[in-house]
Amino acid sequence: MNLSRALLSLGTAAVLLVGIAGCAAPEPAETSTPVAITPTPTPTPTPTPDPVVRVEISTLTLDVYTDDALTYSWAHADRDPEEIPGLTEVFGSEPVMTTETKLGEGGNYDFAIFTWPGFELKYISSEFGRKNVWITATTAAIGDVTIGARGGAKVGDDAVALAAANPELATHQDAPFGEQLRIKVDSIPTGFQGGDGPAADFVAVYSTSPFTTVTSIYAPALNYGL
Repeated sequence: MNLSRALLSLGTAAVLLVGIAGCAAPEPAETSTPVAITPTPTPTPTPTPDPVVRVEISTLTLDVYTDDALTYSWAHADRDPEEIPGLTEVFGSEPVMTTETKLGEGGNYDFAIFTWPGFELKYISSEFGRKNVWITATTAAIGDVTIGARGGAKVGDDAVALAAANPELATHQDAPFGEQLRIKVDSIPTGFQGGDGPAADFVAVYSTSPFTTVTSIYAPALNYGL
């Protein structure tokens, strides 16, 4: 009987030890430090610059450049009006159109005049078939479109410096509305012989009193050697 109790006590002790062992504190779980994720910035698109448009008046043509690439080119002589749609697109507005008829050498001359602020195209057609266009600019720009003569002269430029750089091409002359300084640029020989030597057509850059700045550009200035 005592032996049985002893064995029972030993069994009970063993069970208690197993239970205690099963109730031991668990080992702490591994922890990880969170990694901060930096978002990739969205690239800012580079703005596309607006095209640079300029109108250039030469002795033979009226040209339009967009970012220095020739967009339009119209000859002055022997044609009907054809650049009005192109210039309307370039300047962003319709011109004002007027007409007139004048009696000249050889018969009547019909004029169709197209005017934007500071820029005029005058088309002439005669009874004997002559067709030409004359251009006058009294502004250096219409909106963002710059206007100038071939070689770079623009309304508002320093006329004194331009005349000093081309003294043989600068003259003072009387005009219907007063004295003016005329500077020839982009001269093109005509084949005629004038009193001062070979004649040439040109773009006329004008300055009125006090003759300090360019006031207008006119083309083509025709020279028949007279």
